[in-house]
Amino acid sequence: MKWYAVNTDACVCTLVNNNLDECLRVVADRRRRELIRQLRFESGGGVAFDDLFEALFRSESGTESERERIALQFWHVHLPRLEAYGVIEYDRESGVVQYRPDAVIEAVLDAVPEDASPKLS
Repeated sequence: MKWYAVNTDACVCTLVNNNLDECLRVVADRRRRELIRQLRFESGGGVAFDDLFEALFRSESGTESERERIALQFWHVHLPRLEAYGVIEYDRESGVVQYRPDAVIEAVLDAVPEDASPKLS
């Protein structure tokens, strides 16, 4: 069994069985980091996917076809990855995304600047 510690001013998190690797895979994508940050600081009881996507897409500059492509990425790649990790709960019937606080994810995000990666199409 491997133990790792991630220290921040706000918390001390203990990671077991390489969960750090999975955490880093989850936050490796800029759009997933933006999605988590948006949910973390703005969702009390959950956010409708459409509203969440609109807030995130405003920071993108793109055409309608790029908008559709990015929406599909959120729908088929980013939301399932975040849900599998357990940092969100997504109700497909209501379209509501609920943030599930995760101390490890939060510690990593707090350590990474918001604009740490360039925007690529």
